[in-house]
This record gives sequence, C-alpha cells and structure tokens, in this order.
Amino acid sequence: MANDSAMIPGKFQALLMGLLILPCSLVILAQDPPAKPEPPGEVEQENVLVELQKTLIEAAGGKEALEKHSSRRVTSKVIIPDAAIEATHTGYMSREGMMWESMTIEGYGDFQQGFHGDVAWSMDPINGARVLSGAEKEQLRRASHLQPFLWIDKDFISAVKVGSEKVGDADCTVYSLKTTTGSQEKYWVAEETKFLVKVSLTLESIMGKIPMTVEMSDFKKVEELWHPYEMQIQQGIQKMQMTLEKVNYDVEPEDVEKTIPAEVQALLDRKKDTEEKSGEKKEIEEGTSGR
Repeated sequence: MANDSAMIPGKFQALLMGLLILPCSLVILAQDPPAKPEPPGEVEQENVLVELQKTLIEAAGGKEALEKHSSRRVTSKVIIPDAAIEATHTGYMSREGMMWESMTIEGYGDFQQGFHGDVAWSMDPINGARVLSGAEKEQLRRASHLQPFLWIDKDFISAVKVGSEKVGDADCTVYSLKTTTGSQEKYWVAEETKFLVKVSLTLESIMGKIPMTVEMSDFKKVEELWHPYEMQIQQGIQKMQMTLEKVNYDVEPEDVEKTIPAEVQALLDRKKDTEEKSGEKKEIEEGTSGR
C-alpha cells in the first residue's frame, strides 16, 4: 500500500486531503489568503452579514430545524476523472464539534482526519499521522460545525454584495465575506431559492494552499433540511465530482468515529512527555541558578 501511495502525484495528494472536509461539512467555510487593502477613497460597502446568515438559515430549513439535531453521518462518492480515481467518503459530526472522516481509495489506502476535543489531526498512507496546528487546525475547527450557517456570525466579521452572476441557470447574488482571521471568501446565493450554490475558497494543507471553487446542485430535503447532493469541484485545471449517497441524522458514533487513532495519540503522548521533561529541566536550572 505504501508503494502505491507514493505513486500519487503531489497535486493529487493535496486534493485528496482537501476533499475530505467537503461532504462532511456540506457547506465549506475554509480560509482564503489575507485580503488586499482597499484602494484609498473607496466607499465602504454595507455589511450584510446578519442578513446573509438569516437568508441562508431560512433557505436551509430554518433555525429550529438546524438546531434540533445532535449528529450527522454522511456517505459520498468522489470521482477524479483525469486521475482515474474513485473514492468512498464517510464522515461523522456532532453538535459538540466532534468530527471524524475517512476517504478510502482502492490501491492507495485510507485518508482520515478529525477534530476531537481541542485536537485536530490527520492520518494517511502518504504523510502518516499528524497533529494539526495553526491555519490547518482553524480550518478543520470551522469545518467541524454540524450546521455551519449557525456559526456565520461567529466565524465571519463582514459580508458585502459584490455583484450578480449566473451559476448554471440560476441568477445569483455574489457576496464577499471576511473571516475573523481577516481572510476572504466568496458565496454565490441563488436569487430564487436562496440556496448557497457556489463557494470559492482556499484550503490549507501540508502541500500548501489549494484554491478551490465548489458548485452545488441537486438539493434534496433530509429531516426538514436541504442538502446539495451533487458537487462539482475545480482546482486549477483539475475537475472532481462528489455525490452524496446517504445522510443520516441523530446517530450514535461508532468507536472509530469517536476515538483518536492510536498513531495520533502516540504523537500527543510524546509531545506531552517532551513538554513535561522540558518543564522539569527548566525548574532544575532555575533552582541551580538561585543558589
């Protein structure tokens, strides 16, 4: 398996890890590079973040329907035609912010990542086990929201209307959003249905930044909530297709979904041991210097 994994081109390694969070969160709220300063003298645009959040919540099924569920499990199929790759994705999320997901590719192995407590991690046959920090951890934390629309006012500080465009046959209003960390994203919201039908974003990964555009369609209702069952993902010239196959709410987590993998736990234990030894050494040095 390790030899097969090594044959995956670098750009596909990044794509595979980036793709993990798409079906699990359904709506991705990732990070873009820092926004460029506005030209001097430009008129400040109206912040419509509250209005946008209300619109998306109502279109999805309403706040009451979004808040009533405790967990969700999704199963999806991912196809990367140019690479002849087909994968199966399974993801679990809870109201408390626990997330686990796995994407399995025959001949390559199992790509996993999760968020348990305050620990963000990933594990795959290419990079092994990793404990995530910085931008990668923040990205996964935001993706671990069971219902991202309910967190818009906490994860973003502003949204402004920047134009109108068509996505497929839908006339859309385009919004530019700024996150609490100062980065930018774009949303395309259909004028008729008010569904979020397109997102542009940049994912952080061990391979670097991955600019992506995701178009969502074939919305279906599950437990009073609308979900996009088809996603077309563009990364550079590479195209991918993702199809949701099952969406189940209020299900208990399986052991693998609620447990940090042993390989990741070993890294955490090693880090803790190193920090404790470092602390003991510092105490000894401070005690010696004080004599």
